[in-house]
Amino acid sequence: MAMKAMSARVVDVGSCRLRVASAGEATAPLVLLLHGWPEFWYSWRHQLLALAKAGYHAVAPDLRGFGGSDAPEHVKDFDCLEIAKDMLGLLKVLGKPCYALVGHDWGGQLVWYLGCLHPQAFPRLCVMSTPPVGLLVAPIDQLSKQFGDNFNYVLYHNEFQSYGTPWPTEDPTARRGPAEDEYEADVESFLLAVYLAGAASTAEVKAMELPKPRCQDPKRSAGGFRDRMRAADASKHLPSWMPRHALDRFVHAFRTSGFRGGLNYYRCMDRNFEITQSAFRSAGGKIHQPLLFIAGEKDSVIKSYGGPKANKLLLEKVCADLRGCTFIPDCGHWNPQEKPGETSAALIDFLEATKHVATPGHSRL
Repeated sequence: MAMKAMSARVVDVGSCRLRVASAGEATAPLVLLLHGWPEFWYSWRHQLLALAKAGYHAVAPDLRGFGGSDAPEHVKDFDCLEIAKDMLGLLKVLGKPCYALVGHDWGGQLVWYLGCLHPQAFPRLCVMSTPPVGLLVAPIDQLSKQFGDNFNYVLYHNEFQSYGTPWPTEDPTARRGPAEDEYEADVESFLLAVYLAGAASTAEVKAMELPKPRCQDPKRSAGGFRDRMRAADASKHLPSWMPRHALDRFVHAFRTSGFRGGLNYYRCMDRNFEITQSAFRSAGGKIHQPLLFIAGEKDSVIKSYGGPKANKLLLEKVCADLRGCTFIPDCGHWNPQEKPGETSAALIDFLEATKHVATPGHSRL
C-alpha cells in the first residue's frame, strides 16, 4: 500500500482542533492511535498502513499541544479529563464507535486513564511501553521521595522557572519551565539524543559507540537533561528506523509547536491520579477490557520498572483480561518505529482475536 493511502486534516472536536491522520476505509472498524512524547502522529506511519491493509480504519491524531493541533495555555488544559473530551469529540466527528484504543509512551498512559474512565467508549485497549503506575500512585510525589536531590527527567519537567521550584498547577499565568528553554535551544540535537537514549541498549545503537554524556553528576543542580544523554550527530548517528527524512519531520514539528504543550502532560500526572481514583476503585482496582501490552525487551522505561518480568506481574495485578505481554527482542522504547512489523503484527492479532468481545461497563464519569 502506497504512502498516499494516508491523509491528514484538521478537525474541530468541540474542545479544541486536532490534526488527524488516517488510513483505511471510513466504514471499517476504528482503531484510534495515541502517540507519545516527544512525537506526533507520524510515529504511527507504519501502523496506519498496516492496519488499513488488515481492514481497519486507523486514525492517529496529534494530541493537543503537539504538531498541528491546538495548544491551550493553561497546564490544567492537559489533564486526562480534557484529553477524554478530545477523543470522545473526535469519535463524534468521525460518526462511529471506537473498536480499539491504542497508545504508546504518553499515549499509553492516556489509554490507562481513558480506559478506566470510559470503558464503554473504549472496549479494547493496547498499551505500548507504559506500565499502569499512574493508576496506582501519585507519580510526582513518589519520584520526589525516590530521587530527592538527584536528577529525574519527569521531575525536571515539573520544575517552574528554576531548580527546586515546583510547578504551580493552579496558576493560569504559569507558562514555561527550564525544560522548554533547554529543549528548544537545539531541537534536532535534543530529539535525536532522546530517541537514541530510549533505544540505548539495542545492538544498533550500541554499535554507534556514542560519546559519554557530558554531565555524569547525578545531582539535579549539576545540569538539565540534554547533557545527561550521549551526544549524537545526525550526520553520523541516525539509526535505520529514523532516516533523515523522518527525523526532519519530527524536528519541523517541534520547531513549529515548541515543547510546552507536551511537557504540560507531565505537569498533570498527580492531577490525573486524583481524577481516576474514584473510577479505578469502583472497578475493583482493575481494568476490565481486553488489553494487550507491547514493549521492547530493551525499552529504557520497562527497565526502570524492573524489566519485562516485573512489568508482567504488575500488568497481571491491574488487568482483569490481559490478553498478552509482547516484549520484542532487541527493541528499545520506540517499538512502533524500531520494529514496525512485529508491533503491527501483534496488534492486529489482538484485534482479530477480540472481534466477538462484548463492550464492558459504562462510563464512570
